[in-house]
Amino acid sequence: MRSRFVPANMPFMGARTELSFEEADAVIFGAPHGTPYKGIPNDAFGAAPDALRGALKDDFELVEHWDFDLDGPLFADTDFKLVDGGNLDTAPQDGGGNRAKIAEATARIVESGAIPLMIG
Repeated sequence: MRSRFVPANMPFMGARTELSFEEADAVIFGAPHGTPYKGIPNDAFGAAPDALRGALKDDFELVEHWDFDLDGPLFADTDFKLVDGGNLDTAPQDGGGNRAKIAEATARIVESGAIPLMIG
């Protein structure tokens, strides 16, 4: 099975979308659905990755002002490349299938040499 990534509505905090996973230092991707809780419909959670992207879109302008215990800007003068791979094509009630897609996508990113970051 090859996990299919669907483009996000907007990239996560200025992440690149034109680079391949092999060119990235880290790849962020959305997993709209995981394993559904019994008796709880989880269709609404499908919007979670894009909601997170939207909530942080304005913070990208401030990314160089942040200090995460590094005694300076987050990326400083590095050429760190974050790629937004989009969202996995998951299904609300397919826990097993969703877990398989997440595992395959994570392995694919690791094999490319990048660090996988999942939101959802």
